[in-house]
Amino acid sequence: MRNIKLYIIVSFLSLSSCDVVTGEDGIVIDNITEERISGVLVKLQVDNGHYEEDTTDEAGYFNVVEVENCGIVPCPDDFTITLEKNGYQTLIINEAYYNSELAEWVNESMKDSLIVRLVRN
Repeated sequence: MRNIKLYIIVSFLSLSSCDVVTGEDGIVIDNITEERISGVLVKLQVDNGHYEEDTTDEAGYFNVVEVENCGIVPCPDDFTITLEKNGYQTLIINEAYYNSELAEWVNESMKDSLIVRLVRN
């Protein structure tokens, strides 16, 4: 009986998983003036099809985060972020795009928030 209880507990723990957070937060600024831009539509598309969106506030801040509980399958960690606003070029960011001239971390070692620069049309 003791072995059966232990087996059930171990089986349950192996099937449970932790939540995984996918996405980013940050600010959007004009590439030339460096002024923060409000009203930018920011869309997060996760590889498993989940989708989140936000619009930058008066301070240019956005937060597109997806929290997933994937059970026993691996959680997706690949995603793209699309930023759109009239008068600016649409920008698509993925993990390979970080630390380019248009998207950089506020603090590289902590990867805490992004500063994204939009280019005018």
